[in-house]
Amino acid sequence: MRFSFFSIFIFLFGSQNAQISFNDVIVSPKKIEFISVYDSTYGIVCYNNLVSAIAGDSVRYDANGHKVQGWIEDQYTSGTTLHKGYYIDGKIRVFKNFYPDGKLERSFKLNDAKRSEMIIFYSNEKIKSKMLYFGETITHQEDFYENGIKEYEEEFDKSGLILWRKVSFRPDGSSENSLEVIDKKRKKYLQQEFYSGGIIKCSGEMKLNMETYDFLKDGKWNYYDEKGNLIKSENYNKGELFVE
Repeated sequence: MRFSFFSIFIFLFGSQNAQISFNDVIVSPKKIEFISVYDSTYGIVCYNNLVSAIAGDSVRYDANGHKVQGWIEDQYTSGTTLHKGYYIDGKIRVFKNFYPDGKLERSFKLNDAKRSEMIIFYSNEKIKSKMLYFGETITHQEDFYENGIKEYEEEFDKSGLILWRKVSFRPDGSSENSLEVIDKKRKKYLQQEFYSGGIIKCSGEMKLNMETYDFLKDGKWNYYDEKGNLIKSENYNKGELFVE
């Protein structure tokens, strides 16, 4: 459902002969139902395919087969704004989507030639996700619960293949799991898991296998009870438990 709406872009507009300036806005005559563009999990994603900066491979045309230019606005059947974006040769450079009540659903902008940013919002106006891109690759992402508390955060290298950091939290804000690089050259990480309430459950080193991109226990691991007392320790070598 979340991509089916995209097909209506091809013939949204009538002929536009006037020169478009940066401040002009062309309003689509076709009104759109919220249910046809909104996915309960991903939100209003149909415009993402028009953003080449994040790997979108589609182009928006007017009714005469011309690539749209300048500011374009789409509206709901109620007349409120669904989408407003700036287009060059049918591709989006910056845009905002809105809920039917006018609240912001997401925004996208180019920070420079290689970096861009998308922020997605819940209908209560709290941030749902924040993503930073380098080229077409997400290098940093934060997701939040609907109450505004951070759910998890991930950070990658510029290729998007190597994870540098991943942390997750429970709805009350307490730590759940963390994986953070401690030696980038050797691809060594520290992983920690926590009981509810933030008491540490286990902690130890991991090593990234560069052939499979899997994480393997490597080194000393400590395990704790729910009061934080050490109950056992183990040693690993590239995922294999070392037995003395």
